[in-house]
Formats: sequence, C-alpha cells, structure tokens
Amino acid sequence: MHQVSFPHGPEELTPEWFTAIFRANALLISEAVIGLQREVIGQDRGFTGVIVRVFLQYTLHEKGAPSPVVVKFPTASRTMPSAYRTAQSQDVRAARRYFERCSREVLFYQKIASVGDLPVPQLYYGAIDHTTDHVILVLEDLRLARAGDALHGCTEAEAALVVDRLAQFHARWWMHPLLETHSWLPLWGGDPQAEQSRYRQCLPSFLQQFGSRISRPVLEALDALTTSYGAVRSRLQLAPTTLIHGDLHLDNLLFPPQTEEPGAIIIDWQSVAHGRGVIDLGLFLFGSLEITDRRAAEERLLRRYHELLQTAGVTGYSFSQLMEDCRLVLLWLLGAKVVWLGSLDATRLNGRELALVNASLAEDNFTAFLDHNASSSLPL
Repeated sequence: MHQVSFPHGPEELTPEWFTAIFRANALLISEAVIGLQREVIGQDRGFTGVIVRVFLQYTLHEKGAPSPVVVKFPTASRTMPSAYRTAQSQDVRAARRYFERCSREVLFYQKIASVGDLPVPQLYYGAIDHTTDHVILVLEDLRLARAGDALHGCTEAEAALVVDRLAQFHARWWMHPLLETHSWLPLWGGDPQAEQSRYRQCLPSFLQQFGSRISRPVLEALDALTTSYGAVRSRLQLAPTTLIHGDLHLDNLLFPPQTEEPGAIIIDWQSVAHGRGVIDLGLFLFGSLEITDRRAAEERLLRRYHELLQTAGVTGYSFSQLMEDCRLVLLWLLGAKVVWLGSLDATRLNGRELALVNASLAEDNFTAFLDHNASSSLPL
C-alpha cells in the first residue's frame, strides 16, 4: 500500500483518501469513492475534538461498502473550545496525557475490540500521527441508535441492559493474561501519589468556585481526601482486574432501535484500561438514575452484576467485596470531581458543559455518596 495522507480535520477528507483506506482494509475491491458530504455532529456532547458524519458516493455500491461513516478527530481544535479543552491546552502535561488517551482508543479498536464480542461500533480505519500528535478514527455510523443523555438519566430497564453488557465483557476479560501483554494499555488510576498531589493542587480552586454549593458532610470528606485520595486510587488498582472502559456514563452509551435486539453499545474508549470492574459499574450506576429510582433498583442491579459474573465463571470476588469497592469508587468520584472542576475557569463554562457542571454539583448528585456512607472507608 502506498503511503496514505493523514487528514488533520474534516476539510482534508477527500474521496481519494476514503478509496485508499477502504481498499487497504478490503472494504472495497474495484470501485471507488467519487463524492462525499460532511455533517458535523456531537458538538453538544464531548468537549474535545471534532466528529463528522460523512455520506459517501461510490461508482457502484459493492456489498459491505459503508455509508455514512463517522470520522473522529479527537485532537482537532473547535472554533469555540470548551472550558475543559482550554484548560488542557494551557497544561503541556495534560495535553500530552490527552493525546496518549486518544491514541489508546485507536489501539483498543485495533488490538482488543476484534478479539472478543464487545458492544462497540466497527472500526474501518484508525491511525496515529506521532509527529503532529493527531489521531483519526473512521467508525461505523450507528445513527439509528438512541444516544444516552447524562443530563436526563435512564430507566431501570435501560440500566439493566448496561449492567448486563458490563458483566459480560468484564467476565470475559477477568484477570485475563492478555491484559498484561499490551504495553499501551495502562493500569487504571495512574500514579496514585501524583494524583494525590493534583487533588491537593485543585482543591483550593474547587472550594473557591463551588464550595458554597457543597454540604458539610461532603466538605468533611473532601478534607479527608487531602491525605487519602491517592490511597483510594491505589486500592482500586489491586487485583482482581479486568478490561474497563474507564469513563462509562450515559453520554458514552447508545441504545439500539426497538426493531433490533435490546442491548447497549459503548462508545468513546479513550480511557480504556485494566482495573476493577466496579469502576465502570459504579461510575454508571451512581450517576445515571434519578434518586428514587436508584434507591429502589440499586441492590437488584448490583446483585444482578455479581450473579452474572459468577455465572460466567468468576470466582473469589464476594458481594461484600463488591460493596466495599463501591464505596471506594464513590470516594474516587468525589476526588475526581474536585480535580475536574478545580482545573476549570468557571467563567468560561456555557451550554451543555455548564449544565453538566451544575448537575454534578446539585445536592442529589451526592446522595449515593451519603447513602453508602462512603466516608466510613477512610482512612485507608
């Protein structure tokens, strides 16, 4: 195959480029792409990069020739960058970490997604340009699926579909030896002591901007985490580990149309790692259901996950351990919120990003933390 050019943004996508990558990956044999139309999507969802839906016109239409496709430029710049991206661009180390995460998503699709029956879009092409720190992915377009919405939550029935998917792939990769063979696949949590330092650094800014909106019991937990946040992350790094998504919230989930088999499709794998499965489970479950629904359904869903793991052959992981891990996840989520919001300039927030920040600080967003008495796990 001749060297294929590397588009750094939607305007550089051409029919010739699509023809070259599709032929190289056996998606086309003799025909060619002769025209395309671009449509920017997802501007109100993710806060980094650019995503376009591309409708392709072919000389003929061979079986399997995709159209439309979704093209992700996760490191491309938007006309109006989010507060998160602005803060990231001002921190060289943060920008480097983000490029590494974007690269990890390409490698996940190329090395892991094809191995097991993971509920993900099909990858048609992925590439990493280490010279310019750019990444591109061409993915199956699942436009008929319904996107989850972190601002509106989900039903217990939808949550059960997600829990089933999590248990399925967590069990498939539970303590799997292949996880240790991928040098690009990190242990979740990074360097706990470095994260402890980041927490301490971000806490004053968080309290200055948002402290008046936090209840006293939560403020006391924030203070305790100044010496325990790294230990929380260290504990969640211990075995048993499995393949985890690492950022599992409703904005990263799609639900197939009613005409198809029920399920849940997981997108945006930039934070993929190996770690405790409860990291995915807790992040999703404690942030996706309205308070009354969560309290009514939580134990059923947690037991469902645990029973599905056991049915799939997972041993040595008790339900009581799962619940203790849930408390650790709630502590991690609280600390991660401080790092996220403490690194932002609140005056730059707008639109959906502002709505998500406000939702994350609403009193009901801390109820799971208080319901489970997560602070009782401290000190570690």
